[in-house]
Amino acid sequence: MTGISISLAGHDEAMRRVEAAIDHAENTLDMFDQIGAAVVVSTQQRWEREVDPDGNPWPKSIRVLVEGGKTLRDTGFFFNSVTHLPSRDGVEVGSDAIQAAVMQFGATITAKTEKGLTFKGASGWANVQSVTIPARPWLGLDDDDDAEIMAIATDWIAGPYQEAEAAHAR
Repeated sequence: MTGISISLAGHDEAMRRVEAAIDHAENTLDMFDQIGAAVVVSTQQRWEREVDPDGNPWPKSIRVLVEGGKTLRDTGFFFNSVTHLPSRDGVEVGSDAIQAAVMQFGATITAKTEKGLTFKGASGWANVQSVTIPARPWLGLDDDDDAEIMAIATDWIAGPYQEAEAAHAR
């Protein structure tokens, strides 16, 4: 038989550290939870600035042009729906709000009847057969997100080693 075998009999502290490191490496849920929470905060901060992940300003919504306020922040429902779902294999960040995909990618809404679509626009009430909603990308990662994800992962990987060193120094 070929290979390497290490026996740590009589070295209980060293074996405990190895077992703790293996257990830590297999339990990534906490790391992905931290990453997801950081991305949600970053997404909401960009939302406050009304910019996409590349820093480009969003087109102003008709409501903002008519009434003032912030684009995508009428009731706060969509903003507050941004969440994350961690697993041991990664993290999903997004929203289950019905307008999420339309805002991310844009859309053209076409009337189903000859009556058309009626809505209040920048110059009063309008009746049209279709309306195009421009994309306002709200979900994605920027360079700061990349750096934060790397910092979280680095701290998480180093966690059991830092704890062991601190315990050993006592």
